[in-house]
Amino acid sequence: MERQFLQVSQTVLDVGYAVLARDAGAEMQNLAFVLDQPISPTEKLRRHIAGIINAYYRFPYLNRLIHLLLHQGSEATAKEVNRFFVGPLFEFQGDLPGLDRIHCFCYPAALSHGTVSGDIPAISDGARKLAQGLASLFYLDDIEQHFDKLKAYAEPELDGTEWTAADSAARIRQLQP
Repeated sequence: MERQFLQVSQTVLDVGYAVLARDAGAEMQNLAFVLDQPISPTEKLRRHIAGIINAYYRFPYLNRLIHLLLHQGSEATAKEVNRFFVGPLFEFQGDLPGLDRIHCFCYPAALSHGTVSGDIPAISDGARKLAQGLASLFYLDDIEQHFDKLKAYAEPELDGTEWTAADSAARIRQLQP
């Protein structure tokens, strides 16, 4: 079931985005600090999860604000929120070539997407959203190639052989008893 939000003004959305950027930006810096530490991956994950729990404790409005901006913000705001919050949860992080092209659709994404990846009724919506996002990324990766093919397309859709005049008199005679 889709959540319903109150309609809010663009000014409120702009202020909400500024608050989100301030509070979540600090948390993302903390995450970057943890990832750069010379500790085991297990310890990094433990600290990351603890950081998420602490962030939602300190800023209980974050999840609703993210959803409000995604659903009611301008297209540019929604794209920025999506890039900042959704991408890092669905994309693997690291320095390996091609790792940024691998995505994971699993329960931890619920922190930014809500229950679209772990809740049975919502998984269709989440899968659709993920598929649309991936398709747009693939298309954008090759946008020049697609545009060149579009410009070079020369096969006409209609050439005049699709329709022939009917012999109406003959058809009427066939229908008469």
